[in-house]
Amino acid sequence: MIRIKNLYKSFNEHKLFSGLSLEIKKGEAVVFIGPSGSGKSTLLRCINGLETFQEGEITVKDITIHGTNRGLKKIEEEAIRRIRLSVGMVFQQFNLFPHMTVLQNIVEAPIHVLKMSKDEAYDMAISLLKRINMEHKINSYPHELSGGQQQRVAIARALAMKPEAMLFDEPTSALDPEMVGEVLSVIKDLVNQGGMTTIIATHEMDFAKDVADKIFVLDNGEIIEEGDPEKIFSNPNTERTRNFLSRFLKKF
Repeated sequence: MIRIKNLYKSFNEHKLFSGLSLEIKKGEAVVFIGPSGSGKSTLLRCINGLETFQEGEITVKDITIHGTNRGLKKIEEEAIRRIRLSVGMVFQQFNLFPHMTVLQNIVEAPIHVLKMSKDEAYDMAISLLKRINMEHKINSYPHELSGGQQQRVAIARALAMKPEAMLFDEPTSALDPEMVGEVLSVIKDLVNQGGMTTIIATHEMDFAKDVADKIFVLDNGEIIEEGDPEKIFSNPNTERTRNFLSRFLKKF
């Protein structure tokens, strides 16, 4: 579903990725873990075309974008647009339109981008809100919702575009601790239903262990380890992984 090949990404003089490569299969649930600043969020943003990169290529299905040292050509701008139609993204901040109700936030893009009829969009929105236990807030505005409720609406808004893959960029980092569980539960249900490729950057280790088919451990822009959750959390190969996990798990 997603292939990254020889990715190079720098911010001014700071080099983050130096030839990073990975592959994610269709329908796979992948979790990125690692210290803050290790490149998890930037990697997600590169996949979705929100960040450019200097060299390498990213392919989503049969759509490829290349490093911008070649210049961002019109054909690649179109490729990014097509990728964004296939890949939904949920951010750390909720980014809901404050002047729109929950329903309006969800139907806006399907109506204007997917050219869905209002009736079809409304029916889909109601179905999604039931799926996340938010149908009772359909006419509420974002300021009337808790942080956890806003993030659940943001997830429904992304799903309304009918993506084939979903990216979650530390979706609970802006939430109060008591609200984290309700958002993780929605994401877990989405993963458990299967079929959709899901990539999650998170510091929630128990959640990562529970939902992932594969885990990538990032540090300083490098994949230092990858494997199934049992292997990563029980017997990691590298000292850098053990040092990172020791912050969360007493066994290390």
